[in-house]
Amino acid sequence: MQHTIFRFKLDDTINDEICSFARLHRFDDRVSYKEAWKDWLDTNSELVERETRRLIDAGYTGDVPDKLYKSGRYYYRTRPQVPQ
Repeated sequence: MQHTIFRFKLDDTINDEICSFARLHRFDDRVSYKEAWKDWLDTNSELVERETRRLIDAGYTGDVPDKLYKSGRYYYRTRPQVPQ
């Protein structure tokens, strides 16, 4: 019996990169953030492609770059800083 996945978690590697990006741009306005995001996607295209393949293989049917954007914009950007 195959289990249905309802929440597709991101790989730790891309998660860390998105978190760093979101922290760096957390005070940007919406337009500036989106422009920086497009540059980030171009720069990290290999990482994004790898994560896209991984999620699709796990059964994800949504738009992976959109999922990554929303993770950074709406979750990590507003996440409080935790000292390491």
